[in-house]
Amino acid sequence: MQIKLDGVGKKFNRKWIFKELSYDFSLGKSYAILGNNGSGKTTLIKCIAGAAPVTKGNVVYRGANHNVLSVDTIYKEISWVGPYVDFPEELYIEELFSLYDKFKCLEVSYGQFLEELSFSSYNSKIKFLSSGMKQKLKLALAFFSKPSIIFLDEPTSNLDKKNILWYENLFKSRLSNKLVILGSNTPSEYELCSGFINIDSFKKPKAL
Repeated sequence: MQIKLDGVGKKFNRKWIFKELSYDFSLGKSYAILGNNGSGKTTLIKCIAGAAPVTKGNVVYRGANHNVLSVDTIYKEISWVGPYVDFPEELYIEELFSLYDKFKCLEVSYGQFLEELSFSSYNSKIKFLSSGMKQKLKLALAFFSKPSIIFLDEPTSNLDKKNILWYENLFKSRLSNKLVILGSNTPSEYELCSGFINIDSFKKPKAL
């Protein structure tokens, strides 16, 4: 699996968020998109994932045989964690696990999943979970699913020190054979990555 950005740019009204960005992402590596709050990290992640159109350039997905994959099929290869990604609040954890499994093929049993989360005796509705527990749930669903591409936007938000360590250990043990693209301005998150894009390097002034 490979993702190729070929001169991509995104513009809102007359302002370029980023422009002329070319980069290759490969399976088995992790990449961090760096920048200050409001710099466009999330916008770039959405463009790479096909959730938002680019203004110019191309985002190309290639499979194991270097064949080009269509936007209509690539969603099967993607898991995504972000502060704007929410689950149906009325579902129980077990119901969410079963629903997610139908679309993304989880690689552990429900019992193993709860054990990994340290939720072993806990099966609540999503709405009753703390913000940190919801974040752990998002991360675990992505990390234990089959898709080969993982997008992580501010992955340790709402996690305490103990659970940041849980995240780091899971990142190292579960994602070494996947393609990971992470948006962050927190060193403890992006230090786990091997490739870096500073979005400020691809800023342009207002269009004329």
